Amino acid sequence: MLARKDKRIDERIALKAPINFSFFGTRLWHEIPSRTLNHSESGLCFESTHPIMPGTNVFIRVDKHPEFDPGIRLRNSTLAEVKWCRESTDAHRTGYCVGARYY
Repeated sequence: MLARKDKRIDERIALKAPINFSFFGTRLWHEIPSRTLNHSESGLCFESTHPIMPGTNVFIRVDKHPEFDPGIRLRNSTLAEVKWCRESTDAHRTGYCVGARYY
């Protein structure tokens, strides 16, 4: 199998920050707790318990957490488009890793 080529131009910063995300533009607004895995200036990778289709718009809000370092440049709240979603291969994680690009 061929290795996936990283298409991201910006540097990835590993960060496990607590977030809440919701599906943007739906009638029922429901925030889903999650956490980031990494982020960059153009987007982020986060965990999801369910798969999310590429092209889906999500609203992401950083949860205020006492251990969160305010010096790290992660958007407090943002709208993003899901670009990819893959089942997690890490034995310590269940669910999916989701890549999203900021608008």
